[in-house]
Amino acid sequence: INEPFAAADFTSYCVAEIDCVARIIEEVTPEHREAVHLGWMGEELARECREYFWDADRGFFFDRYPDDDPVAVRTVAGLIPLFAGVASDVQARELVERHVLDPNGFWTPLPLASLAADDPRTDQNMWRGAVWPAMNLLLYVGLRRYGFEDAAGELRERTLDSLAAWFERTGTLWEFYD
Repeated sequence: INEPFAAADFTSYCVAEIDCVARIIEEVTPEHREAVHLGWMGEELARECREYFWDADRGFFFDRYPDDDPVAVRTVAGLIPLFAGVASDVQARELVERHVLDPNGFWTPLPLASLAADDPRTDQNMWRGAVWPAMNLLLYVGLRRYGFEDAAGELRERTLDSLAAWFERTGTLWEFYD
């Protein structure tokens, strides 16, 4: 994509960062006014993210072009609202059941594919289908946040088993796996 766009994952990361800073302020400041204000800002940004990036028909968080058209590509970035706690419970359930756990979506033999497996552009290269363990960690946290303990456990086990097998085979931990 060579055009500017609004990103669901970046906005979600901002929500998570605001929450972290608010918690730090609560720990170090006797008066928590700044933390309360930051908390409110984070809640507002999360609400806007839920409304702006969510596509109810497709049940997914899509980035948007400046003209508000969605960037209609299902990437692992559209799952980051789970990590940040941005998704509503209904959105989280739909994301997980409809996309995360779908073998034609992100639940590939080594989950989570960076690009939905049924996308014709998938070629296992970098961000076009390969699996990034760092993203799996974020999604593990997100799955647990919303109570999907079984899926989180399976994601953890399948990721660690695969990384261990590749390490045994090559002696290296890789940035991504295809």
